[in-house]
Amino acid sequence: MFLISYLFHFLLWPADTFAVLHEEIVTSVETTAVLAGIARLPCDLQTSGPTDKVTLVIWYKDSGSKPIYSLDARGHSLDQATHWADEQALGGRAFFRVTDADQPAGTHLAVEDVRDTDAGSYRCRVDFQGSPTRNSLVNLTVIVPPRKLAILDENGTNVHQKRVIGPYTEGSTVQITCVATGGRPTPRVTWWRDGIEIDNSDESLSERRVRNVLRLEKLERRHLNTVFTCKASNNDVVSPLTSNVTLDMYHRLCR
Repeated sequence: MFLISYLFHFLLWPADTFAVLHEEIVTSVETTAVLAGIARLPCDLQTSGPTDKVTLVIWYKDSGSKPIYSLDARGHSLDQATHWADEQALGGRAFFRVTDADQPAGTHLAVEDVRDTDAGSYRCRVDFQGSPTRNSLVNLTVIVPPRKLAILDENGTNVHQKRVIGPYTEGSTVQITCVATGGRPTPRVTWWRDGIEIDNSDESLSERRVRNVLRLEKLERRHLNTVFTCKASNNDVVSPLTSNVTLDMYHRLCR
């Protein structure tokens, strides 16, 4: 019954309600979200006067003429407005959150479980009771974290599974390579020991692979059981992808 009632309400809207208007874009902002996280797309609902009010908010994506989300407050207050979303475009993952119309940063379209295909340009059209329609643009970039790490010894053998490299003799030189796969933008790959960064000299092998080669010269007894951590990260929202490896050694016999 609710669905039928809502569809009837939807069909009563004027034919040009969802038309793409060639109106000036008042503001344009850039925002980012991490894959599988939450995107917050701001929209300014601030009115020009105390007696004015928001009547309709419509969201479009890219150059599409079909709306993906709307908030209908005609005849109602904002907290009693009717929300509608295009299930095909948003899949029930979005909700327009209104906190205070006098605080533009507090009003936004929240999109959960962000997908790669959510990246793009969004236009928020706001109709007022008395003021001219306002359009704002939000460009969303979706960050894809690195997918996996591989740790290789100097022979190119993957030691990630056993998490131990060696054993080596005192005085020898060791090279430990960490390779990160995936991620957009390209991640930084670094080596750490005891919470301190010791090497950030990474290099791109291809569009999807980055490596950092840690070189340890003249191993000493103090290096036995030292834990080295490789980290790969391309954002400051989620924790870096990490992998540890422990260095094993032979001790020289004392004479």
